[in-house]
Amino acid sequence: MKVVFFIDHLRADGTQRFLRQLVAGLAARGHRLAVVCLNDSWDQVVIDDLRRNGAEVRIVGRAALVGLYGIVTTFIWLRARRFDTAVTLLFTADVFARILAQAAGIPWIISSIRARNVNYSWWQHMMSRLTMPLADVVVLNSANASDFAVAHEGLRRTQMVVIPNGVSVGSARIRSSAGLRAELGLPIAGTLLGSVGRLTYQKGFDVLLHALALLPNANSCLALFGSGEEQQHLQQLAKALGLCGRVAFAGYRHDAAQLLGALDLYIHAARFEGMPNALLEAM
Repeated sequence: MKVVFFIDHLRADGTQRFLRQLVAGLAARGHRLAVVCLNDSWDQVVIDDLRRNGAEVRIVGRAALVGLYGIVTTFIWLRARRFDTAVTLLFTADVFARILAQAAGIPWIISSIRARNVNYSWWQHMMSRLTMPLADVVVLNSANASDFAVAHEGLRRTQMVVIPNGVSVGSARIRSSAGLRAELGLPIAGTLLGSVGRLTYQKGFDVLLHALALLPNANSCLALFGSGEEQQHLQQLAKALGLCGRVAFAGYRHDAAQLLGALDLYIHAARFEGMPNALLEAM
């Protein structure tokens, strides 16, 4: 079977991890795969991993997409390649790729809802409702997201299939707590808390910092793994709350699986989710 995946960007986030798992599993079964990134934002490690598993990676780019050139060239490419199935991931891919796949005559169109998308604006919900009928199947990673998707995104329950996220349990060596504390400049004693995710409003790291400041003693420290647009704001908040020396912003880490085992307590403070990969990995 020939499968093409459409995704907004290829940064190292949760949906991209899900994509990498799909590509690795399907490639091992002998399917021919391609990935189309609509934006021009990517992590080279993600692209290298996809290509290592045999997937063709095609970058469209925002300018080409908005200027319609990217839409035309992608349509011609789709028509020539004759894919059996198109899979769309994230908002821009859902809207543009559903239409492109339908116009290119791809027999099956599968979309994915990865969270309760309460952060979508009214026009995003409208565009989702307009294009949702083009999807043959919509995969949700949690049944808890279904009511919201039906009410706001135009999902029909007859389209819906729930497939929980999976975690690949490897044999990677777990980092020691002392080694991680020393690397991040955190106190060697006390409880080591941690959390993983994009530094965005959705993930609620500001809530976590306020909670840490409310603890009755200072015998605890926090490691935050991830990057994102809220980083500067969160660093300023940590300073304002008097948490300097107790909070480490470790940035995005490719070895998060090994680091999680060094924590005493994992905290997931997100404002909304579907089924968070980081929480499953911590478990």
